Amino acid sequence: MKALKKIFSMVAAAFALLACNKEKDTNVEPVQGNTIHFTATIAAPGGDATKTTYTEDGTSINVAWKVDDQIALVHNGVVDKATVTAVNTDGSATIEATITGTPSDNDDVYLAYPAEAVDSATPADGLHFTPSLTCFNKVKGQDGTLAFIQNNIDFRMGAGKLAVSGTDASLKGSVSIPSIICIWKLTLQDESSIPLAATKLSVNYGVYPQAVATSATGKSEYYLCVVPSFIPNATADLTIEATVGSDTYTYTKTGGAALVAGKYYQSTVTLSQQAILKVTLNDIANATPVTSFKSLSVSDGTTTYTATLPSESYGKCRISFHPCNGGGQELHIHRHGQCRQAVLGLYDWCRRLRSRQDLPDDGES
Repeated sequence: MKALKKIFSMVAAAFALLACNKEKDTNVEPVQGNTIHFTATIAAPGGDATKTTYTEDGTSINVAWKVDDQIALVHNGVVDKATVTAVNTDGSATIEATITGTPSDNDDVYLAYPAEAVDSATPADGLHFTPSLTCFNKVKGQDGTLAFIQNNIDFRMGAGKLAVSGTDASLKGSVSIPSIICIWKLTLQDESSIPLAATKLSVNYGVYPQAVATSATGKSEYYLCVVPSFIPNATADLTIEATVGSDTYTYTKTGGAALVAGKYYQSTVTLSQQAILKVTLNDIANATPVTSFKSLSVSDGTTTYTATLPSESYGKCRISFHPCNGGGQELHIHRHGQCRQAVLGLYDWCRRLRSRQDLPDDGES
């Protein structure tokens, strides 16, 4: 939860949220007060990759509002839902709602699409409401299709002022709800230009995954939603990692890539197959594998490193794997003091494989 809070704090100025499917409303309890009929017009969707209906057209994605879309109106400590009742000839949409609470003329109102992206009107982490973390997590559970993005994680947000007169209300001036996502169409191939049918694809900046998609049957073409304002460091190395069968393929771009919300990108990516390190642990009797062992063997299929730990270290070493910035997995051994020689010997062996796989430089963990 703390990690997610930091992410939302970082993007608060950009009003960054994510779209989601229909979720049950939690903690959305409007304060009883005046009931006011609200009707307003919002601008047509803008940008190259915004909601609500997608139609791919060459190098762009045409978008349009659709009737029955729902938009959250956050104001005066309450959350109301406005529904698109008509799509006008200029692409703008007419929205209607019954708003509650105690609205007054010129009050601030924040608009979030879809409405389910807002959990409650309680300000959280610099935002004017509490975002749905369930929605946020769907960026890491995509299926690589435009339909999934359109129906689950296409998010937009805007802000305006209420115009209240008696029992009627609207928005002052022209209000739009810009998208905060971009869509990246990735076509995957190996170094021989042969298509790669990947069952999993991820886009990472540094060690932080920004989009993850899976396909049960595997495919070489993925549409991924990325939220640029969620990227902690856009100049960190960009890594695209694909799982093809039991193999891992990666592409790395040093210095990252600048992605812009509302844009549609298309790229053919050439990925390199990564060497696989196989680790065998000789367990201590009645101990849990991986966390307690007395010897280990690591092989990349060609050469092998073996090490035996001193008896005083049995049960005190732990082994784990973490993503490398340049792809592959980084081997970590959290060691008891007496394991030093075995651990350093392993890292010396790993360094000799660096031409085939990105492995740690720091000597020990």
